[in-house]
Amino acid sequence: MTAGLDGGGATADLLRHCDAWVLTLDEPLGAQAVLTALVPALHGLRAAAGSRDWPAVRAAMAGHPLALRLLQDPLIARAWRRGPQGVASDTALADLLLRHPASTALVEAATPLGRNLYTASAGLPWPEATRERQRIVARLVDATAERRHGATVLAVNPGLMREAPLSSAASGGGIARWFALEADPAVLAALHTQIPLPWLHPIQGHPLEALEREPPAANIDLIYQKTLELWDDDAAQRLIAAALGLLRPGGRLVLCNRVAEAGDDAFWALGTGRLRTMRDEARLRLLVARAGSRRQGAVHTARTMNGAIAAIVVEAG
Repeated sequence: MTAGLDGGGATADLLRHCDAWVLTLDEPLGAQAVLTALVPALHGLRAAAGSRDWPAVRAAMAGHPLALRLLQDPLIARAWRRGPQGVASDTALADLLLRHPASTALVEAATPLGRNLYTASAGLPWPEATRERQRIVARLVDATAERRHGATVLAVNPGLMREAPLSSAASGGGIARWFALEADPAVLAALHTQIPLPWLHPIQGHPLEALEREPPAANIDLIYQKTLELWDDDAAQRLIAAALGLLRPGGRLVLCNRVAEAGDDAFWALGTGRLRTMRDEARLRLLVARAGSRRQGAVHTARTMNGAIAAIVVEAG
């Protein structure tokens, strides 16, 4: 299979299908049918094209009428645009991925086709894994409170902390302090408004600098980072080393990262999006080893349903 744009090339074949899918979108259940066919086709095409030819595929798709119609979906439009760079949280995108009620206005403002597309796109592996990630974090918070009542939790770049309401320990008093390190003042203001609880402590500042120079606490029971793909390897290793140094013996560091091999990643990669460093579990474990912390203990896998997001739990020695 070739990614060339000649008449017999795989990209040309895909574009011919896209011509037909433009019309399919207007059929009953057409949005679901198109994404069901397009997503795996792109996955296979990227694998065959390789890193050298994939940009040509993206360029060809970007100007196709199908891609333009897909942008009526608020989730696809938000994921494909460049958005905030660095480690800043994109809360609107996160809420769309989570199907959170806060995204209802964006969905209702879309066209009928956009709403149908959102129903389909929000069921793809990455959004599904994002919702599962929230549940995993909430369960780990609860497990931490069971191990030590009145525990301290530190969230690094947690966005709007949609995982917090899923934790029974937080509402039941099992968490004494839940720190949120966020660089975006708008996110912090939203946290103060939406979660005005005495155990939540939003702190503004660059998360890595805060961890290394002015950590909010020591002897922390649980530290978690949900979107490590926004951190390059050097910053991620520094984060790991700093976090392990702040944990009490037996404390846990949770790292979550999107995986490039996920079946829908080629689809989400069609847009400009944000710069991300995709890592599977093996790469996460390698980061932990390279961080060189003498306090590193056992590393465990947090099993996920579809593997679109890798999650590991590192114990502090």
